[in-house]
Amino acid sequence: MDYLTEHTCNNFISNAYHNIYPYGGESTNIWNSTSPILYTYNGKTHTNYLGNYWDDYTDIDANNDGIWDYPYSIDSNNQDYYPLREAFENYFAVLTEYNPKLSIPVYAPLQQTAHKGTALTYVVKVTNEGDKTDTINLSTSDTLNWYIQLSKNAVTLASGESTDVYLNVTIEENGFDRITINGKSQENTSKTSSCVAYATNINDGYGLFAASLQFSNKNTKEHTLTFDVPDYVKISDKTITLNPLENKQVNVVFDPKLSESDLSSIYIKVTDSGKSATIPIKFIPNDEIIATNYDMAKDSYSFPNWGIVLPILDFELTGHCYGMSETSILYFRNIIALPNNKPNTYSLTKDEAKWVITFHQWRWTQFIAGGTIILADIDEEKEYAELEENIRTGRPMILATKRHAVVAYKIIKQGDKAYILIYNSEQPYDISTSSFYLSFPYATYNLTSHEFNYEGDTKFLVQEAKKLIFEQ
Repeated sequence: MDYLTEHTCNNFISNAYHNIYPYGGESTNIWNSTSPILYTYNGKTHTNYLGNYWDDYTDIDANNDGIWDYPYSIDSNNQDYYPLREAFENYFAVLTEYNPKLSIPVYAPLQQTAHKGTALTYVVKVTNEGDKTDTINLSTSDTLNWYIQLSKNAVTLASGESTDVYLNVTIEENGFDRITINGKSQENTSKTSSCVAYATNINDGYGLFAASLQFSNKNTKEHTLTFDVPDYVKISDKTITLNPLENKQVNVVFDPKLSESDLSSIYIKVTDSGKSATIPIKFIPNDEIIATNYDMAKDSYSFPNWGIVLPILDFELTGHCYGMSETSILYFRNIIALPNNKPNTYSLTKDEAKWVITFHQWRWTQFIAGGTIILADIDEEKEYAELEENIRTGRPMILATKRHAVVAYKIIKQGDKAYILIYNSEQPYDISTSSFYLSFPYATYNLTSHEFNYEGDTKFLVQEAKKLIFEQ
């Protein structure tokens, strides 16, 4: 005999092993209301049968009514035909005539970090949770008085309707900015809502074309975000999963190549369960990008520079920065062959690369020790002209200072300043870490005064990468 027992509007948490037993053994139970119920979901009113919330179940909700489209299977005899997307308490909010709601959606960044001068974009979800059509007026304030602009200053929404409004923020100085977005009902000005976004800067000298985006899940269910970017953008993750109350950071780097030098912005499409937003980031205003096809993810070394250690004194005498810089360019230009049929320089292990690097390093050490180059006598204007000429033809160059040697592979011109993007063997490419931008340092050169600076060095020498005699 079957017992028909009604179970509805419950929250079943941590039910991964189906620790729910139907009444009466192998009986058939009713797991949803026996008549339609008036309820509210995402600010909209609906009438439908209601089941239960099962925290181990995720499905499709095509009409966004808060009820999964397919039943939840409890056992062979029992199904919840109207499983809820969220805890049942969220379906019985008391509506008021006018009730604006502002939030940063899961599929949009809550906090962003980038270089000074970068124009960032945030998404603000505006919802009318009242039961009447309302115009919601929008305004902003921030702690550092940066340039802030909303795409709309007011939106008119029907009851339960939502829309996304874009917020543009330009990083103007070093600091951490707290941006508050305010919404106020036009019909009842006592009804207000606000949300907060954050912006901060990357230190000068690094990450000219880099940004990090932090996503936050303030909901009670898990969210999976997918990211779509063009080929000229490097991204640390194509997919992330956010548990309730969890934050995660995604890093991006704008890396235009020789044929993409006319670009200055990137677009990141973020998708979450059918909802999506396109997040534009416009990097520092520039007059010109001069790029090669040198790619940090392929043409630099994956391991850091290392010193030559004297066995007796255990003393690190010098590094291999010149050897690493020269050989990475030679491999990139296919002037010397990669060992062991490796596809690119980044795939080489230190053991596979160290002897070729060491030979090139010793040649430079002897060159400097012999007094052939005296940095004090160098003409910076002439050196920069040679550097720009070669990069325009797609050829990265070695840039050597008193203390270091690096690869110069891209130049960004802005007014009378040239930013020289470099590969520094002290900081291997790794876009997955929180300090990823350290892999993308730059030197500066003043096109008017001809002053140069890289980590405190003011003199520099430009060298072309050349093979050794035995590599001919």
